[in-house]
Amino acid sequence: MKKVFFSIAFCVLSLSLFNLEAQTAAVFDFDCEDPDFADKVGMMTDLLIHELVKASGVTVVERKNIDKVFSEYSFQANPYIDLKSAKKLGKGLGADCIIVGSIAGLGCPLYVTARMIDVESGKVLHSAKMTLNFWSDYEEKLPAFALDCINKLPISNFFVGVWQGSVSTASFEDYYEVKFGEKSKCVVKVTSIDESGKEIVQEGTGTYSYARDEFSGGRMFKLQVIFKEAKIARLRTINWAYPINLNDKKNSFSLNFPLDSQSDEIVRLTLTKEE
Repeated sequence: MKKVFFSIAFCVLSLSLFNLEAQTAAVFDFDCEDPDFADKVGMMTDLLIHELVKASGVTVVERKNIDKVFSEYSFQANPYIDLKSAKKLGKGLGADCIIVGSIAGLGCPLYVTARMIDVESGKVLHSAKMTLNFWSDYEEKLPAFALDCINKLPISNFFVGVWQGSVSTASFEDYYEVKFGEKSKCVVKVTSIDESGKEIVQEGTGTYSYARDEFSGGRMFKLQVIFKEAKIARLRTINWAYPINLNDKKNSFSLNFPLDSQSDEIVRLTLTKEE
């Protein structure tokens, strides 16, 4: 049976899991096995693009850019794209993720499937399927379908680098220096000065993450650090898990946390990225 292809130009997402630049995803041609549905393809494309554009931080990648790369590599869309091709085409487009899929019609219902693949690792980040009894079902189910894909895109890592901040109380001042690495690793140095002016410095290593919280729908920042041979009794470990909001420049955020496990006192730390 002759195959028909349709393209869905996808998005550049301004948020992702740890990449300094905004996450870029491109959707390649979906494979449609039945030419009888060819006249519906344009409608499906337009509706999906509309849903993606409505999402915060999403822009549409121009179709001509995808066509150009496909032509350069003499590549034909395939829902079962291999790792080598994914890396080559994704990098050619400057994409971090690609989406491939297919439409299968066995009379009724109609099945639309998609897979989102990480360009660097080849890992399938997300797969989704819609079952359509009628073409009109597509518009009804599309918003949730598009949102599901968007929510699975990693969040951009704006953290990589050195951040500094301080906590001040009546009895001490703590100065934080946090070095966020590219692969969720971090080093935290705390310089604490007590009432007498005595200075204590300790350094620990750990991990961090910034990901969507399925429960709240927001984004959760987590930091877990162990200070070996800790010199500051109240600061032997850090176990933070708090929702945060980065500022517009993505170089500052604040969080509130208990002074220590034995205290009800809450302190506020604002971390700012050093340029």
